[in-house]
Amino acid sequence: MYIENLKELRKMKNISQVRCSHDTGIPLRTLQRYEKGENIGDTEYLCSLMDYFGLKTSDLVQGNNGGG
Repeated sequence: MYIENLKELRKMKNISQVRCSHDTGIPLRTLQRYEKGENIGDTEYLCSLMDYFGLKTSDLVQGNNGGG
């Protein structure tokens, strides 16, 4: 997962920002900033998002290296 693709991932799973915020405990404004690329995220919140969407650390690493 790329933080830049958070919005697409969330929409693909048909989850609203409000629901994602509530389910993960991430403040709504923080989540909105992530989706706009205004903030790369704090480790605790990134871990929450990874757990929420069922992602692994390798998903982040692969995304940063162009996939594969």
